[in-house]
Amino acid sequence: SDVCSSDLPFEIVLGTRFELGLSWIVPALSALSATTPERRVHLYFGDSDALVAALDAGQCDAIVTSARLSRPGIETVSLHEERYALVGAPELLARSPLRTFKDAGRHTLLDIHADLPLFRYFLDARPAREVWRFASVHRLGTIAAVAALAKRGEGVAVLPRYFIERDLAKKTLAEPLPSAKLVTDFFRLLFRSGHPRSDDLSALAA
Repeated sequence: SDVCSSDLPFEIVLGTRFELGLSWIVPALSALSATTPERRVHLYFGDSDALVAALDAGQCDAIVTSARLSRPGIETVSLHEERYALVGAPELLARSPLRTFKDAGRHTLLDIHADLPLFRYFLDARPAREVWRFASVHRLGTIAAVAALAKRGEGVAVLPRYFIERDLAKKTLAEPLPSAKLVTDFFRLLFRSGHPRSDDLSALAA
């Protein structure tokens, strides 16, 4: 039977990206159970495209993502502001400082896809006259891989602060431009309009 159409009340299948799920949603499961013990939240992991496909196919009741999905039949609830930071390994930044866009040519940019969705949070907040040309770009598919290579000093990257808070505190990552203002985003809960558990999903979002 469809895993998302259980006859038991308050059973919800929630889709999420791997990094977001482990760092934000999994730690919240106990608190969610304590506030609503009759509700069971199951998790479904995938990348953004797979999560949207799972939502369309009814494999998930809802998904949590920072991706924007504007189309008929999808309800969206903003959950939490997502902030970003431009970072690199301290040793790399000491050897090759990154103070202005003119220094970008000495660095490799780490990102997840060819359209540089992470770096856009930095670039879109910069003056239009700045042209950030990196020596190379390394696409790695997931935030975890980007963070791993950044900590190894293999490039600079824009990463979600929730994912690198400990690294910044332990100084395994540093911000070359700590006063830079980056575009923020939001975690969003997406579910199908008219979902039979829409009230439960709204309560989960709250």
